[in-house]
Amino acid sequence: MAADSKGHIAELSPELRYRLTFSTVTHTFPSLLISSITCPAKTAGLSSVTHMRLVLKHMILLFSVLAMMIPTTAAQEIEGMDQVESNHSVKETLDRLEDILGEKGLTVFARINFTRDAQASGLTMHRAELLVFGNPKAGTPMMVETPTVALDLPLKALAWEDTEGAVFLAWNDPLYLAHRHGVREELIGTIAGVRNLLVKAAE
Repeated sequence: MAADSKGHIAELSPELRYRLTFSTVTHTFPSLLISSITCPAKTAGLSSVTHMRLVLKHMILLFSVLAMMIPTTAAQEIEGMDQVESNHSVKETLDRLEDILGEKGLTVFARINFTRDAQASGLTMHRAELLVFGNPKAGTPMMVETPTVALDLPLKALAWEDTEGAVFLAWNDPLYLAHRHGVREELIGTIAGVRNLLVKAAE
């Protein structure tokens, strides 16, 4: 599908959109971000505050474009990822999940609205929000024994909308994390039960 009159990447075919965003993410934005970080504020004629704002703006732009690479067609099976279709909107799905996690005593560390961040950067994309959550009592022992598991912890749940308006809730399979980082099954078992909570939020 060709781009619309405004040239929105979101209207391109999934394959072409992926190629364009991948090229941008792997070439243009990293260079832009590195330059904004490494270039001294005084040399650039900017105050330290303005310089920091520029760095943050570039970081938000980079993450927003990364989010655009999320497939917007029907959900596909991806190794190491679990996914269910939600009966609610993106916002409602994560609202429900937050409530369920709170009832179980889990901590919500962050909630990222990729769509809002994209709009703030002049970009458009389908609705997508990420919830970062976990339980330090369960995650800390795993990090102590296998530090690299911290790359995938705390746990994350992504609610996203495809081109047809269907909403999905996706997360990393704990067993996949165990295999990836070599975590003992008895330790990963402390977070394996989170799947039931995620499925409940999507019902």
